[in-house]
Amino acid sequence: MSSEPDKRVLQKFIQEFRDRGGGLHDLAWLINAGVTHARLTNRQARRLRSSFYRHILVLWLVDLIIATVVDHFLPQGLPAWAWLIEILTMCVATVLAYLMLGLVRQEDGLQLYKNFPVPNTLTLFRLFLTPMVAAVIADPTSEGKNAWLVFTLLATAAISDTLDGNIARIFHLRSDFGRAWDPAVDVIFHSVIAIALFVRNIVPWWFMLIVLLRYLLPMLVGPFVYLFRASFKVKSTWPGKLSTLMLSCFMGMFFIAVLFHWQGLRSFTLNWFLWLVVGVDAFALIYFVFRGTVVIRSKGEEAG
Repeated sequence: MSSEPDKRVLQKFIQEFRDRGGGLHDLAWLINAGVTHARLTNRQARRLRSSFYRHILVLWLVDLIIATVVDHFLPQGLPAWAWLIEILTMCVATVLAYLMLGLVRQEDGLQLYKNFPVPNTLTLFRLFLTPMVAAVIADPTSEGKNAWLVFTLLATAAISDTLDGNIARIFHLRSDFGRAWDPAVDVIFHSVIAIALFVRNIVPWWFMLIVLLRYLLPMLVGPFVYLFRASFKVKSTWPGKLSTLMLSCFMGMFFIAVLFHWQGLRSFTLNWFLWLVVGVDAFALIYFVFRGTVVIRSKGEEAG
């Protein structure tokens, strides 16, 4: 099935949204029109839809098995809020992914994939892991005998983050779905982990604030800029990649230090390296604001 009409329909919807005035009522119309179109598209992509169901089923089973293992090793088990958020995350992500199956198209943008790509499955897997990682970090034993559990979950998430992009590039499985979901999942994962680190009093409040601003500001501002002012492609930047790498290294170094009782590494991570992470995150945030301003101005000049 050709997906080129889908791209034209999306552009038509957004243009009509802008012509209507771009108010809250018009935004509700846009969401309803988009969901309706997505449901019609998914009905026609039967093979892709069936493949998606199989992948999601496997993801649910794997995730529930991991949650059961984590629940077994934690002294008090996974708290009720963690189970609730875990199930809610899986349900919401499954529904949203289903509605966005129209974005699972080949790199040339002309044809939908017949099967749900493995890289996209790995991206969803990382999202499903997020509540469990946060719950284990927030547990008091995360800085003691269960540090290995935190490190294992963080390493699993990091491996999935590395594999999804590389597999997509090597086997030519890149899609608009992955371009949208991969950065969104990174935002959710690192924001939640930053909050969990603060709750456990591992990092100060201003560290959490900088991380949240770095990840949440682009995610919250980007869609409004796209709808109200300028259309642009979602793509990663080198400051964004570097800040994500630094934050991952920070978490890995800290829990390795805890796991092997390396006080020197722990002190270095919570002092010198913490400031380095903050500096890189602040630079990535400034870079986003600068690039966003350039995009808005350039589109404004084109419109004028």
